[in-house]
Amino acid sequence: MKSFEVKVTAIVKRMSVSYIAKDEVYEIELQEPLKQLACTEYSIGRSGLAEFDFSAVPPVNIGDRIQINAYQLGERARHDDD
Repeated sequence: MKSFEVKVTAIVKRMSVSYIAKDEVYEIELQEPLKQLACTEYSIGRSGLAEFDFSAVPPVNIGDRIQINAYQLGERARHDDD
């Protein structure tokens, strides 16, 4: 698992985040308190971009920086078993 600081690039009830690892595919997981508002546990990040749908407008602004967890494909399942 890697942890990235990401920049929030769009918000409504969908939030887009961009991250540095542009050539890798990750399972992107939010950290609390955003994680509890997200409609899904994780999003597949491709080409440095991941999107999340929320049940309510998340408490962040465009341009904010947040921490995310980035797992290589299949790594999340192994991490959850620990």
